[in-house]
Amino acid sequence: MIQILEALTGAFRAAGWHEDRRIAVSPDVPAGHPAATILATLRGLTVGPCGEGETCAASDIAFGTIRGCIALGGNAQSRSPTSS
Repeated sequence: MIQILEALTGAFRAAGWHEDRRIAVSPDVPAGHPAATILATLRGLTVGPCGEGETCAASDIAFGTIRGCIALGGNAQSRSPTSS
């Protein structure tokens, strides 16, 4: 289970999140990987509005996976056999 900061709960709820939300995770994501829990809870959600910001444009964030890749430490790494 992940915890959403109280200040962000409204935005996540507006996007469709709730405490019991569980979505199937791609078999490309190992069950023990930290991303598995996050994706099981948030995959498919787009949180926040896009529009004008204070110093730059505001943007939303979408949670999901990229086929054949898994994000590790902020770097997407290919799991294809042809990558080096």
